[in-house]
Amino acid sequence: MFEICVNKFKDSKILWNFACFISMISFDLKVITQDMVLSSSKNEWQRRYYIRQACLIICESTDSIFDLLGKDFKSLTLNELNSSEYDSELLRIRKKLNTFKDSYYQKFREVRNMTAAHRDKDVLKQLEIIQNLCWTDSVKIIFEFNDILKNLGKYLTCLVKMSFSVFEEFKKNINFFCEKMKNNF
Repeated sequence: MFEICVNKFKDSKILWNFACFISMISFDLKVITQDMVLSSSKNEWQRRYYIRQACLIICESTDSIFDLLGKDFKSLTLNELNSSEYDSELLRIRKKLNTFKDSYYQKFREVRNMTAAHRDKDVLKQLEIIQNLCWTDSVKIIFEFNDILKNLGKYLTCLVKMSFSVFEEFKKNINFFCEKMKNNF
């Protein structure tokens, strides 16, 4: 009986961790966008630095989101939460995320690897990539990604609420079981 309780908490942890992860990414990108837009127009290097950081966050978090939507998450939503009513929403979000990744990932990965992570030692190549960054286009792309994060956050909020109801049902069963045990002694 206690093992079931521990598993329910593990399930909740998966959902809470995922939801908080999405919130953190969204907040970081909003801070970057705000600083990029409000930075002095004379400081193009600063704006391009923020673009590079946004590329890094988007690349890393896109991979992480797909990882978090993997086996454990699928098992949880299918077996524990019976979330079939939300399946179409998850498919819609995954489709948008895949489309986003197909459209921007390679470019962002290049910016991330070459200029944010400084993996390439060819400074002229780095400067060429940095020079070609456009902050207005980048803001639009960041907003597009943040829209996906917002929808994923709403979806996860629904699942968190569902996990509360599953846990409440479990709690009722535990209380009923404890009362029965108490009455038998």
